[in-house]
Amino acid sequence: MTLLEQGMAKLSRRENQFLLARIRGLTFAEIGRRFGVTRARVHQVTVKALDTLRKTWGPRVPLLLDMMKRHLSLSNASELTPALLEQWVGESSRCLRLSRQAHVRLIAELDADILLATKREFLC
Repeated sequence: MTLLEQGMAKLSRRENQFLLARIRGLTFAEIGRRFGVTRARVHQVTVKALDTLRKTWGPRVPLLLDMMKRHLSLSNASELTPALLEQWVGESSRCLRLSRQAHVRLIAELDADILLATKREFLC
């Protein structure tokens, strides 16, 4: 999660704003209205920001996402939740900027397999 936050700090201001708005639960259309751009443009910028996050640390982020999926299957959890994430990371999560719920949404946006498991509760 620290790698993701550090990667977000390297994004452009607009990419960061759009991505933060998205993981806070706003739709592409709502973000577009707020910033005076089209829904399609917000989608393009967000996709680019997510791609940048996946690539920022080389193979580390994809490997960590795979590890997260393995943890989900080993714990027989049907979806990633903020409580489950907190249980996994424990005390080390206290120094993070984003909330656990925001991290769950970001992780779900980064990996479609995790997205499918968490979409109902966090992204609708």
